[in-house]
Amino acid sequence: MAPIRSTGPVLCGLVSVALLAGCSGGDHSSGGRAARPAAGSTSVPPTAATSHSATDPHAPTTVKPPNLAARDIDVVLSGKSLTGQHEYAIPKGIKAGDTLATAVNCKGPGKLIIKLEPMGISFPVMCEKEIVPSLNEAGFAKNRKSASIAFVPSGNVTWSFAAGWDPDPPERDQ
Repeated sequence: MAPIRSTGPVLCGLVSVALLAGCSGGDHSSGGRAARPAAGSTSVPPTAATSHSATDPHAPTTVKPPNLAARDIDVVLSGKSLTGQHEYAIPKGIKAGDTLATAVNCKGPGKLIIKLEPMGISFPVMCEKEIVPSLNEAGFAKNRKSASIAFVPSGNVTWSFAAGWDPDPPERDQ
């Protein structure tokens, strides 16, 4: 099984976490991207920058999808102002060696579980009173003709998301 890497954006860098037992983090830096040091949390505490979304047009929001295109990621799915459970088919399935990046902006007390099927991969995103942005990436070792991504919230959570193929994913230990 390919290692999974989970990252949550922070204003000046990214925090990363290996999601599967036996995975380890490795710093990755190229093409103007910030290095991704290993750490122990995928959620970002609210800051002054995340609480001023009404005045800052670049602040994270749930009323529009996160901007993965700014990271040169080909967006294939997105949604905004979502509540309740949602599932989406991943267009054209999955090719071995590809890395799916999923950015989520969530708000409200609760948690959002993101599930990738049929691979059986899932990861939580903890949501808070203020917008919590996160970025999770999953690499795949096998081709899948069909696959889906599901969002399962608990609590009173609203979110937006964008998912796409990362041409320059973080390095993984093999």
